[in-house]
Amino acid sequence: SDTAMQLNNNLPLLLSLSFGFLIIQFSLAFTIRTSPQQHVQHPSVMIIGGGPGGLLVSILLNNIGIDTTILEEAREPDEWSSKSYAMTLNERGKAALDRAGCLESVMRVGNEKVCSYFVDGITGGIKTIPRKESTPSLGVSRPLLVECIETIATDLPHVTLRKGAGISSITEDKEKRLLQVHLQDGTVIPGATHVIGADGKWSKVRQSFPSLNSQANLVSCTGFGVLMFGETIPEGFEKKDGTYIIFPPADEESQSSTPPGFYVIASHLPNNGGISLAMVCTDSIGEKYPWLQPEADPKPKDLGTFGWKDETSLEKEKSIVDAHSTNEDLANKLEGIFQETFPAFHAV
Repeated sequence: SDTAMQLNNNLPLLLSLSFGFLIIQFSLAFTIRTSPQQHVQHPSVMIIGGGPGGLLVSILLNNIGIDTTILEEAREPDEWSSKSYAMTLNERGKAALDRAGCLESVMRVGNEKVCSYFVDGITGGIKTIPRKESTPSLGVSRPLLVECIETIATDLPHVTLRKGAGISSITEDKEKRLLQVHLQDGTVIPGATHVIGADGKWSKVRQSFPSLNSQANLVSCTGFGVLMFGETIPEGFEKKDGTYIIFPPADEESQSSTPPGFYVIASHLPNNGGISLAMVCTDSIGEKYPWLQPEADPKPKDLGTFGWKDETSLEKEKSIVDAHSTNEDLANKLEGIFQETFPAFHAV
């Protein structure tokens, strides 16, 4: 009963410390009986999604003696895709890692950041903007972050990680007052007292419960991004203590101080792995470069499984990389944009 009370009282807190992922609690499945002849069922928690959030929750639950099984759809690490971006962890992210005992490991492969570097794409001039926070943030690539947390989690006694296990839905076994996890291969995993959804914006956990799904409002922001990687560090971008933001010149006709169409975020990849370049585009860029404009965002009626796999396949089939544009063509066109709008950056 002490464990039951600890789980019910602490689990929402654990999730909030681990990037605020979604929880479904089937309250009837896990209650404390008043009759002394009845005992509380030991919690059996299923975590859907083996990313940073799901792995962190498994560690925190392990530390209070709760068994968890993590179901991750991907069989192998997805190093070169839309999930390979460099990310920056602020105080809350670092605190979550610290509580789970992962911070030291992540700091060994990451870069501490104390500022941002604003780069003039025309002149190459760089302006340093210090962080407002008193402590540095931590930059790391997502694959390395997952690797660090996964190494710690899978060595714990109460954590089981199953890869290649994509889920299709969650249902209630009302007779047994438990939850059932349905996998995409038709397998059903019964007996879960709790299910935690750490499976992203197209969460199958959330979609399985209309009452919960109605509480979430998915808002699509206009714009899109193009992710690139450089094997070497450009001259003048050697400092690892900040993120570089490269701006094209402002559009004189619009009388706006906002750079037109796009800007680029450059971050060092850990372990001297080169540089990550994220080209952040607004919809207006399609007016000048129509070949760069992707198709409309995927809709529920168009895709059946959702998640990163869908987005990646959609990019390959419907966006700028299609039968009419090879990878080489795309690279050449992107280089042309950089040469035109970022001459100083393109030169290095």
